[in-house]
Amino acid sequence: LRLRSLKLSRYYLLNKMLKTNYNDYIATASFLSPSRIPRSALPNVQDVPYPEQPIMPKSLIDEEDGKTELVADCTLENVGFQESILDQALLKIFRSFVEKNTGGVTSSQEGIKGLLEQGRTYMVQPNQTPQAQQKMVYDT
Repeated sequence: LRLRSLKLSRYYLLNKMLKTNYNDYIATASFLSPSRIPRSALPNVQDVPYPEQPIMPKSLIDEEDGKTELVADCTLENVGFQESILDQALLKIFRSFVEKNTGGVTSSQEGIKGLLEQGRTYMVQPNQTPQAQQKMVYDT
């Protein structure tokens, strides 16, 4: 019971420090965790660093060409998306629902681009309310 009350008191004091002086809280929490108390015992771990994490370099710019490379380029072959017959049929059905629930808003474009145009046209109509837009999305 005594240990539990001490832990609760520590948590309360850290929480109070967090509210009054954030920088002091970060310094104290960084000192305490994880070697003295577990991170789960802290009220907030947002800016408390993990000691085992390597420090990121300040700059990821390549000295030779001056470009920043955060992730290596993908080596897979580029593949274009092709709609199947099922995709086309389901999209046509969905677009008919959208047309019905928007009061007849249509688009001459085919496929997903036409659906996007339908939605855009409906959403920017004059006197359109957020409630009506939400109802259309819900009903569709």
